[in-house]
Amino acid sequence: MLLLPWIMPTVFSTMIWSWIFHPSFSIINEILVNRVGLLSEPIPFLRNESWAMASLIFVNVWRGIPFFGITFLAAIQSVNPEIIEASKIDGASKWGSFWRISFPMILPVVIIVMLISTIGTLGDFDLPFLLTHGGPNNATTLFSLTAYTLSMSSGFIGLGAAVTMTMFPLLILLVIASLISVRKQQQDS
Repeated sequence: MLLLPWIMPTVFSTMIWSWIFHPSFSIINEILVNRVGLLSEPIPFLRNESWAMASLIFVNVWRGIPFFGITFLAAIQSVNPEIIEASKIDGASKWGSFWRISFPMILPVVIIVMLISTIGTLGDFDLPFLLTHGGPNNATTLFSLTAYTLSMSSGFIGLGAAVTMTMFPLLILLVIASLISVRKQQQDS
């Protein structure tokens, strides 16, 4: 079940989420408004700018949970258990042991995973295109969707390519900052 969002094709999962968030027959609104009575009116998931972006972020996080879960599990399992035991003997709580010992040891993995996730999100086309088509009022339009719209719908192929290339310097700076941070973290250890 944990791997389901990763295994399922994006088109299929986006179709399911568009049904879940549908303005007229959303299962969430059905439960919250009609069954439980928690809300008086349905939530405009894909019709309101804020709700559309929140819905898009939620589905993107849902799709990324397996990647984060497996990677962080592997990183946490690589922490030497003797160090954790020594911290318990010294009186550290589980929470303190995690934040002061385990987390600093897995921080390079966290940084790399966040970098990969950010690059994937910036280049994501299919999710915003299929779920919201960039709307409402272009609230969920990302770089890749803008490049597609300019190139394919408007016929400005050069301008679409230029929009795509504006992501490149941003990604280079992000990669350099991440690598410097990981290198600094490794030198401090």
